[in-house]
Amino acid sequence: MTVEAVELRISQSQPTPPSPLLLTPPPSTKTSCWSARPTCPPLTNSAESHLEHNPFKCPAAGCTKSFRKASLLHYHIKYYHSNQQLDEQLDEQLDEQLDEQLDQQLDQQLDQQLDEQLDEQLDEQLDDQLDDQLDQQLDQQLDQQLDDQLDQQLDQQLDEQLDEQLDGQLDGQLEESYV
Repeated sequence: MTVEAVELRISQSQPTPPSPLLLTPPPSTKTSCWSARPTCPPLTNSAESHLEHNPFKCPAAGCTKSFRKASLLHYHIKYYHSNQQLDEQLDEQLDEQLDEQLDQQLDQQLDQQLDEQLDEQLDEQLDDQLDDQLDQQLDQQLDQQLDDQLDQQLDQQLDEQLDEQLDGQLDGQLEESYV
């Protein structure tokens, strides 16, 4: 923030008017003092009273000074906060903002990479599980088909053997009956 920007900000700010409660003297004070200075607030240790009494606050980061008049604030900024100090503060703020943005971008990239890796791992696991299930189903189907084929072949062989035996027995009986 440049000195000109601070001056503009100071000129636009309005001091807060004194509280109406401050115009009445406390019971223990002398009225002659209050009649001479009716707008002066009573002395207290309260920070709130101090802030109301000094409405022009220094805009420099980390500075807690406040002043009764804009000209005093201007003097303070001019001699205690040079442009270099304000530039350094602005640079620090910009660096912090850039760091936050970079951190967010890196977090997003890392999240995306992790999501992709997890998706790949899950896809591989699912593919392996599906392959195993399909292999089991195919093995069962092949076993069933082989069992069916073997049963048919055995049935056919048994039928042929039985037919041959029966044919042999029938032929033997027929020969005996002709003889």
